[in-house]
Amino acid sequence: MADKRRFYIVWNEGRTEGFITHDADDAKQALRGRFRNPSSTLGNAFFDCYSDDDRGLQALDIEPLSKP
Repeated sequence: MADKRRFYIVWNEGRTEGFITHDADDAKQALRGRFRNPSSTLGNAFFDCYSDDDRGLQALDIEPLSKP
């Protein structure tokens, strides 16, 4: 069985939409809104959309999909 990979989800306040990445730094930047180069343009857009929300961060370990 393959090793699990850690992903990070930055949620909007209602937990209806989120920004998902495997890069912890990108997730922290999307959560706090302090962007440094390089940074994720999607993370930046997510923060811009939900900058007034109380965002949350969740980490998940997911196994890769196996080939049939």
